[in-house]
Amino acid sequence: MPADPGIYLQDILDSIAGVRMAIGEADFDSYGENRPMRRAVEREIEIISEAARRIPHELREMEPDIPWGEIAGISNVLRHDYQIVSDTIMWNVVKTHIPALEAAVNRIINRVGGYGDSNINQQQKLY
Repeated sequence: MPADPGIYLQDILDSIAGVRMAIGEADFDSYGENRPMRRAVEREIEIISEAARRIPHELREMEPDIPWGEIAGISNVLRHDYQIVSDTIMWNVVKTHIPALEAAVNRIINRVGGYGDSNINQQQKLY
């Protein structure tokens, strides 16, 4: 039986919090100059990507405006094509796409009733 998808939704939220902690009050210039910060953000985005791959299609369909395929694919770029990762693109992901993803994940959790041993687990049994 697949793991409870709520675990992966929570992993996404935890990694979004990790991105925010890593960035703190930094602006784009300080982000670009701070390699440890960039690497921390990239790692959190890898985790978000891997967790997104494990969310059932039926739950992703609840938020069709989220580019789930692109989210799932970014970890491959970060791992295998790391030399072409653009600070500008990553900053845009953090500032534009992460807030939208966070809102979408929270809406999914609210619709299905939480995570862990929750209604998400019960929903999963229906699929």
